[in-house]
Amino acid sequence: HRSYKDQENGLEATLHEGPKVTELRRRGIETEISRTNDEIKERNQAQLQYGKNMDLLIAENEIKLSALKTEQQTQIENSAKTPPIDEKALFEEKQRETLGKVLKREISAK
Repeated sequence: HRSYKDQENGLEATLHEGPKVTELRRRGIETEISRTNDEIKERNQAQLQYGKNMDLLIAENEIKLSALKTEQQTQIENSAKTPPIDEKALFEEKQRETLGKVLKREISAK
């Protein structure tokens, strides 16, 4: 049985109450030790809840990340199927069209 400190779980150990403090607690009488232990138990419970919330956030983010990676992979695959635009060839084609129109006097050469 390892202590909370040895487990490195962030929980705080309670104080040993002993039989007299336990008996007083059963009678409904609070002592310094029993109050301290109750406070420690509350902090530990809050720490455990915080850990559960963090685990949930991590799981949600892992799901979102996985979906984004899948979407990114799909986009990469789809972009690989689309041939790259040859901008120089497109520019030259536009120049030929414009020159042809100028020669046909459809547009002014100014």
